[in-house]
Amino acid sequence: MREYEGIVYLWPDRRRSRNEPLVLRCVQIRSGPRRVVLLTSVLDRSELSDQDVAQWYRQRWHVEVNFRSLKQTLGKRKMLSDAPHKAQVELDWAVMGLWLLALTLADAAPPGQRCRGSIATALRAVRRAMRDRGRRVPAGGLLGQLRRARRDGYVRDRRKNARDWPHKKHDQPCGQPTIRTATRMEVRQAKELMKHRVPA
Repeated sequence: MREYEGIVYLWPDRRRSRNEPLVLRCVQIRSGPRRVVLLTSVLDRSELSDQDVAQWYRQRWHVEVNFRSLKQTLGKRKMLSDAPHKAQVELDWAVMGLWLLALTLADAAPPGQRCRGSIATALRAVRRAMRDRGRRVPAGGLLGQLRRARRDGYVRDRRKNARDWPHKKHDQPCGQPTIRTATRMEVRQAKELMKHRVPA
């Protein structure tokens, strides 16, 4: 394997005698004031550039927001089913409902504009439309309400303070990794182990 700057070996001390090291690519990016170190198993930069890694990392927040929408907005932190296979079906339908709500929001966005809809506001609008059907129709109907279901556009100027829930984790962040040059002995051991590697 051709080595170049950014290739690192992850090789725990206790397993060096029998396991070959994981060969990874180290990508360092800036995220606000912090320097973030990311590892990927895609070693070829032509398949996954450093810029692509940085873009995917910055988009991770959308995934976290979806988890929050599912667990808190839709109230699916816990499944109510009494059997594992039923809980799986319940979770599948909850995720399907979240997707349909998000797609409905995207469809209601004005043409040519990026969808910045609020799942919580859209859920309230859909529930209101189901509850009040046949009695009174708000201005613009459901579509009009969905178009007005916008996320807050404020910029946070201080740290977010969450409620101190009893189950809240207080784990310390792992911090910056220790990256060092391998010793001659480690290089020799790695080469010996990788000689006997079975091709994938």
